[in-house]
Amino acid sequence: AEVERRRAATPGWRIPTRHVMEAPWGDPEWKAGSWVNHRRGNGQLAQQRRAGMTAEQLRRVDALPYGAAFTTDDALDALEAEVERRRAATPGWRIPTRHVMEAPWGDPKWKAGVWVNARRGNGQSAQQKRAGMTAEQLRRVDALPYGAAFTTDDALDALEAEVERRRVATPGWTIPSKYVMEAPWG
Repeated sequence: AEVERRRAATPGWRIPTRHVMEAPWGDPEWKAGSWVNHRRGNGQLAQQRRAGMTAEQLRRVDALPYGAAFTTDDALDALEAEVERRRAATPGWRIPTRHVMEAPWGDPKWKAGVWVNARRGNGQSAQQKRAGMTAEQLRRVDALPYGAAFTTDDALDALEAEVERRRVATPGWTIPSKYVMEAPWG
């Protein structure tokens, strides 16, 4: 009933993980999205809960329109367009972890930076997400300009050059804890 009601107002609506609704059994704030989430996927918790369900219950839960309303390719297309648009105004712009943008699939506050972050690095979660991606999708996500615009070596090189420059005028100069300087990477 909830899906029908929501789709009448918003065609294509899907149950988000954080969806809360009034349940017919009287719970005014039932975490319906979480309930579905804990019964989908390959995780240990989902598999334990699925083991206690009948074939008909499994069919019904799997048929629910749950999760992201977009594909990995949709996300990558949107991110690549965002990078192109941003770099037209600010060359060298990179996607920060906290970057939020309007997504073409109707999410006005899509956490794009978090989406990229969750698919980069060597952590278990990132590796699980990457395992479900094609070689081309991996190439695309890895090519996105994400995170800091400099490496640790870049920062150390800049700081060492600043110390050398400052010590010409003030021998023994050290970097104060609240020191601010212009970075060579912008």
